[in-house]
Amino acid sequence: MRDPFPPRVIKKNLLHILAIYFSLALGVSISLLRPNFLKTINYTQVLLKRYILFNYSVGDFN
Repeated sequence: MRDPFPPRVIKKNLLHILAIYFSLALGVSISLLRPNFLKTINYTQVLLKRYILFNYSVGDFN
């Protein structure tokens, strides 16, 4: 029986999760530097959308 979660897929998914957390942390740290909260939320969403669109265009998003 084939392994449903080969190591490569797990590694890729972990990288995606880490990148999403990193962009959220970046957004939060920017919000601490500049207290304009709504602008920070929008900035974080833009980062996440860019990351997801980039991965879909490359085609290695599982």
